[in-house]
Parts: sequence; structure tokens; C-alpha cells
Amino acid sequence: MSDQEPITDETVNVGLLAKSRDTLPRGRTVLIGIFGDQESPGALLRSSSGQVQRVKLGDDALGGKVMAIGDGAIVIASGQGTKVLKLP
Repeated sequence: MSDQEPITDETVNVGLLAKSRDTLPRGRTVLIGIFGDQESPGALLRSSSGQVQRVKLGDDALGGKVMAIGDGAIVIASGQGTKVLKLP
């Protein structure tokens, strides 16, 4: 989703989900959404502190680099291994 795209019901729902105290587990980073297309995918992560981060391929996240986004999951690789976060 770019900054020029209109706000839709889906956008509002993702925002509400990201801020909800009861819907998503607290105390760890979770994947709350995937957007874009195959050529330019992006994802929304909510940190354990509740901060929402928008990432794309190659961005830094969770101490590593975003290597893949799609099929309801994001892959982050670091020197300590690979993390896969899936949509709830």
C-alpha cells in the first residue's frame, strides 16, 4: 500500500487489528499484514512493544534482512538463522 492509495475498509481493519490488545499475542513480533504485488511486496510487523513497522524486501527487521514476503508469511534471515513469521 503506497501513501497515495485510498483508505479502504481492509486498511482500517488492519490498523484496528494492529492496535488491538486481545486479538494478537503480546510480547513478541507478529506479522499483521501483507500488501502489494509479486514485484513489490510489503508487510506490516507489530513489535513486542506494540510499534507497527512497514517493511519490504531487503529491509532490516528483527536483527536481519527481509528475504521473502508472500503466501501469508515473511522470511527474515540473519547470522543467527532464519525466522518465518506467518499471518495469525
